[in-house]
Amino acid sequence: FMQVVINLTYIANAIDNIATEIFNRQRPEIGELQEPFRKDQVASTVSPHKRNPYGCNILSGLAELVRANAAAILQSTWFDERDHRRMPVESSVIPSTFIYVSGMLQRAVFICGNLLINSTRMLENLNLLKGLNFSELVATALATRGLGRYTAYALMREIAQTVYREGIEFRSVLRSHETVRQYLSDEDIDELLDPKSSLGLIESQIGKTLSEIEKSGL
Repeated sequence: FMQVVINLTYIANAIDNIATEIFNRQRPEIGELQEPFRKDQVASTVSPHKRNPYGCNILSGLAELVRANAAAILQSTWFDERDHRRMPVESSVIPSTFIYVSGMLQRAVFICGNLLINSTRMLENLNLLKGLNFSELVATALATRGLGRYTAYALMREIAQTVYREGIEFRSVLRSHETVRQYLSDEDIDELLDPKSSLGLIESQIGKTLSEIEKSGL
């Protein structure tokens, strides 16, 4: 019974991680994700413009209860074969954990299946640093092409300070920098600063995951 509760807690934690990510990215200053929002839904009793999350916060709260159940059953140990002290704990923890996780799964499936994604806002947020979030890729490319790791890192740090100080684009500084131009062409720089070049195998992994879900009938 203890292992069953622990396994259910793993599921609850995974759902909680997803819910927390959605909850955070729904904040207006980020605005990348949005829980499904019905036309007649009331998000706030005082601010009509708000779209407060109503599902992810419940998922996180239920996850706390599941973790509390796991802690309770882990602390409950048999003294001997006649010991009935832990029976009230098991009678409460085991069924309630199943109920909590079952509800969490249903709500999580609904939220994720109807999630609103603002890809335009994602790209805007990605560009807030004017390309500096790709400085590691550029430094690695320079290092592997002969500049050396420490020299490349120091150069990127110097260029980053210029971008911060002057508010210019990272791309334009790279294209005009004499040392960078010795190792990277315009095409190289464009590829390194393209967000899609950093996706790796994520698209195929998502496709594989969705395929497995379909096979399972969930």
